[in-house]
Amino acid sequence: MNMRTAALGIFAVLALVSTPTQAAAPVLVPTFHSLSIEWRTDPPAQPSERPTVRYRRSGTTEWHDGDPLLFTRAAPDAERFRAPEFRGSLLQLFSGTTYEVELNRNGQQSVVTAATWNEVFPIKKIVAVASSTETLVINEGGSESEGYVLYVGEPGATIDVQDLELFCILVQASHVIIRGLTLKNPSASAIVLAGPDAPYVHDVVIEDNDISGWGRKESDDYGKNGEAAIACYGNVDNPRSVERLIVQRNVIHDPRYDTNSWFEQRTYLTSAGVPKCPSPYDADGELITGWSCHPEGPTAIGVRNSLGGMVVRYNHIYASNGNRYNDAMSMGANFSFEGFPGPNSDIYANEISDCWDDAIEAEGGGQNVRIWGNHITRSLVGIGIATVSIGPVYIFRNVRGDARGADHYPDGTPIADDDSHLWYGAFAKTAPRYYRPSTNDLHQEYDCSGDVCARDGDEDAAGPIRIFHNTLLQPSSPSVPNVLIGGSHAFSSHQAVLRNIWSRNNILAIRKPGLALFYSIDPPADSLWPADDRNDIDCDLTNAQSIPEAPAGNLSGPFEQHGIKNTLPQYASTNGALEAYLTAGTPGHDDAVVLPGLNDDFVGPAPDMGAFEVGSPPLQFGRDAYRNVSPVASATSSDEVDADGDGSEVVVLDGTASSDPDGWVRSYAWSEGNVPLGAGSILTVALPVGTHTITLHAMDNVDGENETTLTVAVSPLDKSDASMISGCGCHLNTPLSQSWMWLLILGVVLRRRYQMFAVFRVRGK
Repeated sequence: MNMRTAALGIFAVLALVSTPTQAAAPVLVPTFHSLSIEWRTDPPAQPSERPTVRYRRSGTTEWHDGDPLLFTRAAPDAERFRAPEFRGSLLQLFSGTTYEVELNRNGQQSVVTAATWNEVFPIKKIVAVASSTETLVINEGGSESEGYVLYVGEPGATIDVQDLELFCILVQASHVIIRGLTLKNPSASAIVLAGPDAPYVHDVVIEDNDISGWGRKESDDYGKNGEAAIACYGNVDNPRSVERLIVQRNVIHDPRYDTNSWFEQRTYLTSAGVPKCPSPYDADGELITGWSCHPEGPTAIGVRNSLGGMVVRYNHIYASNGNRYNDAMSMGANFSFEGFPGPNSDIYANEISDCWDDAIEAEGGGQNVRIWGNHITRSLVGIGIATVSIGPVYIFRNVRGDARGADHYPDGTPIADDDSHLWYGAFAKTAPRYYRPSTNDLHQEYDCSGDVCARDGDEDAAGPIRIFHNTLLQPSSPSVPNVLIGGSHAFSSHQAVLRNIWSRNNILAIRKPGLALFYSIDPPADSLWPADDRNDIDCDLTNAQSIPEAPAGNLSGPFEQHGIKNTLPQYASTNGALEAYLTAGTPGHDDAVVLPGLNDDFVGPAPDMGAFEVGSPPLQFGRDAYRNVSPVASATSSDEVDADGDGSEVVVLDGTASSDPDGWVRSYAWSEGNVPLGAGSILTVALPVGTHTITLHAMDNVDGENETTLTVAVSPLDKSDASMISGCGCHLNTPLSQSWMWLLILGVVLRRRYQMFAVFRVRGK
């Protein structure tokens, strides 16, 4: 995958919209590398339709196909429910770039122009932050017109509140950047967004910080659930919320207290006065079959019911002190139309580990949510998407490793990697749930397992899920020979029916070939689920031997008809630590199907399966991922002669050979010394006679810069008298002609300069 980066006006949510033949204008919502599309059509959207999408960068002529839009049923708004809509996303775009997007539905066409976000944040004011032991309360912010207030740490600045304050930073303003701080030891959470004086904040950037040591504990000495390094605790009773939050290039590590695994009992008393989890042992002291206790404890990033536009990228989240996370990022509400990370959001290029539950729990509405290019290990579940109430969710080019779900029995006895009681999680955990409109409560969560909520006219909520080009690794146990410790299933739907998954080009290696490729209960007999919500799982590489080959209720099928089955991938011996390129010529290499708008930048005769494309740069993860590479400026020109003798001559300066390895060249500025000459990839300029040193300054779409110089000579006109050259030895021979006329007259004024030879045009008869 080519991770493309760029620049322009940062949080412009929507640009121009024009609809030549379609009355209902599409809505485009940008982030850095994506454009969300929502199109409510007239007549209304139908499940069988997939409006086509194509796009191009403004100012260019070549169109690119996008992934066709998807049918989604309903989403709440002020009128309770919106009509069915088409939704989808354009992926892997350049940031800071204006695009033209053309939608077509059965001949109805709409053209929309929108710009992706700028990587460069305009700054209104800079506030230097010194080391402190007190909470920093941010009440001053900027605005869209003035820019951001940047709170930047002085060299080595640390806010260590020593467990005496709830937070290190409380953000109660918008258009704020928090950069370059070490934050340590808050009682609850390190950075809290939205407070009593500002229940809603927006346009906040948290970048290049080091955060550790947060959180309180319960009476059982495990961590208090949901306390996060970065948190926003909005809910029904306390409706605080955040919109357009960017969390990037942070190191988040080592919470103060541990999370229990599914095999460790929580004994603190709930509000009902009973232990959180019952005893794992029966009256005879035997472990109860199937006993578990849901993990509770700290989180790295926890935002509840985000209003959307959230970007979490280039972060390194880990725990080296033994205190694991519940989820690395989550908060809910899971079974709702809202949830984390909120609509029109991106989570990518993070390095995540050490979770007893989900590394990424992106659950709730899932409306145009994109999760890609993350490296996940030492976590039970890779990506939680229970539920996707609206959709679509795109999950692509992620890499997943160690999936062990516990390291001890409830009594503290170590559990071996080959113990039959040990859980190994799935890559993607799903669960369709329902919204019950009769309650008149959009926020209420419902656990509608089995057929309970399939009756009484309940509205269903199972949005489309697109899963492609992911790699499920199977690392070896460090302690038990010949045991693999990766995931046990590719997809699972715990206590619910797997539904509305489209899967292509993944490497789905599971721990044991005899395990099922995916897990799902049978659908209820009176299910109202329509046929278009059934699964389409095909064209993947897997070693699983248990793959349904015939339709099973509402699960659809058959599955993996065109996949590579009963096969483990063969990885290149030259792979780096976080790389997973296939060995050329082995199954999966050049075996993937082409997906317009998703993988059409492949190398070779066809794409590769999995996250890595042989011949393309490797994926990058964590704090230093995808740092901008400056453009390469290249300039040429030809020497010229002052042809008319007026002391100057027109010269063409050509910078079209300039390039940018991870974006595009946005601007070209030509100068001589301190004097600007003009702009453009090609510049025509009059230069006086003499030798000139010209500088080309190239800038890419994230304001990366590069210069080159060239020397241009403008020679004076040679006005010296002509002279005959004797003995030139020229021989003109036309023996087959009948008559001759030599055309040697070049005009009244000779304006050509000859170095040694002159070539004349000769016409013979």
